[in-house]
Parts: sequence; structure tokens; C-alpha cells
Amino acid sequence: MKKKLMCAILAFSILVSGVHVFGSEILVFLNGQRLYTSSSPVIEDGTVMVPFRDIFEALGIEVEYNDSTKTITGSKDGLDISITIGNTEGYVNGQKKELSKPPQIVNGRTLVPLRFAAEAAGYPVEWDNVNKRVVIGTGSIKGDIALSSGSLVVNLSQLSETDGTGEFAGFKKLVGHPYEDAAEIYFKGNSGSYQVSTRLLDYNPNQLVTWKVEGETLTNKLCDIYEYFDVASRLYSSAELTDNYGSLYSVWLHRRLVETDAGRIVSKYLDNKDGVVYIDRFSTRDIKVDFSDAE
Repeated sequence: MKKKLMCAILAFSILVSGVHVFGSEILVFLNGQRLYTSSSPVIEDGTVMVPFRDIFEALGIEVEYNDSTKTITGSKDGLDISITIGNTEGYVNGQKKELSKPPQIVNGRTLVPLRFAAEAAGYPVEWDNVNKRVVIGTGSIKGDIALSSGSLVVNLSQLSETDGTGEFAGFKKLVGHPYEDAAEIYFKGNSGSYQVSTRLLDYNPNQLVTWKVEGETLTNKLCDIYEYFDVASRLYSSAELTDNYGSLYSVWLHRRLVETDAGRIVSKYLDNKDGVVYIDRFSTRDIKVDFSDAE
């Protein structure tokens, strides 16, 4: 199996070259649940654009596309929506509505303004600029890694520790960090020398997953697929891997970011605890220390 994975990596590397750099991914949540799309959402002139079929169907809207007129129509319980590629005028139940950006075709995918689609269906929409995420509807965001891009600001005064148990006996468990719904963070040592370990929640390394690699359908353990992504992420961009592997890759990327941030959070926590620095907040993305609340 590993031979197949490595062969797939080598075959892919012949076609594409470049060095992977983690970018800022836009996350979308609908009623508290992460919404995965067939291609990554993008921002154009302040407007979040997403694949039209993904967003409409997630909102319970039946959708059709007329290729001759380049028109997208959607219907749901008395709701009728019509928008056209390249046109900033749309219609909701016959009433003309102005779109912030026209629907457009990018790399074979038809993208539409997310806010227009959600609000037309009656859902409130909020943009979280700090974490680069769109929140549609209601419900708290749990069960997923919500903070994976932008500046993650941690208030050190809210962090504390308890004794680790079981396999983490001898470690301290960090309490109050932003990823508690996604991972447990353990550490031991002090600011001069420490060790960090992360236990990701809802992760079964032996789970069997069927997926496609270079057109070949494989069934592999999740841990082996993540091992593949460990290598592939050094060769190709996040956008390329998302296009090829969708949500399977996105979940791996979010978990990777959590593990990276865990070490940074522990580092600043121990520095603050040992009196090395005197700060209240910091950002893990650019490691910019915020002294605005310092005494």
C-alpha cells in the first residue's frame, strides 16, 4: 500500500512542480457544522465565492444549470432564485437583486457569491475576519477545527493546567486553549526545555477510507493516507491538493495546523508562567506579541 502511495506521489510530481506553502484557507460553517466544498472558497474584492451546486444543495435548494443561457436556477418551498454567469443582477421570487460579484466560471467550476445564496434562502451570514471563516445560520461551532487561518489570538490569562492521566501521566494538560473541541494539548518541562504532545479528538488512525489517487481507487487506513499527505504537502500547493482530494485533505490540513499551533501556545504559556515575558495575548500565525493589555 505504501508503495502505491509513494508511486502516486512520484507520478504527480512529474506533472506539477513547486513548494507547498500553507495559505489562509476560508472556512464555511452552516448551523454550526463545517461545510466542505468541491473547491476551496475564494475572496474576490471582499466577496466570498463558492461552487454554486455545493452551497445551494447544502441550503436545501434544488438547482439546475442551463448551459445555453448560462443561467443557474434554484427552488425550495416557494423560493425561486435565478442568476446568470457574468451578470450582477439576480432574481429572488421575481424581484431583482444586485449581486456584489457576478457568478463566474473558474477552472471549470461555477462560483457564486456565498452571501447572496445564503441570504436569499433566509439564512443570516456573518464574516469572522480574525479566523477567516463564514458563519451561516445559527449554532455554536463544535466538533471541527474552526481556527485554522488568519491570526489566532490567545489570552494567556485564560490558560491553566491539570495533571495528565493514562498515556499522558507525567504530562500537564493545557486547559482553556482555543482548540479544546478539536484536540487535547499536553506538555512537560519549563520554558527552557519542554515537550509537547497533542491528542486529536475523533481520530481513528485505523479507519478504512476509499479514495482516488491519480485515477486509481484505493482503500487505505486513515493514518497511511495522512502519511501520504505529509509527503505530498511538501511538493504541491494547498489549492492543488484540495482540488484533488477535497475534504479528506482539508481535514488533514486543519489537524496539522492545530499540532503546529499547540507547540506555539505551550511555548508562550510557559514563557509567561516562568516570567520570561509579560504579555496577555499573542498571535500564533505571525508570532506577533500584543502588548496592548500588558501591565
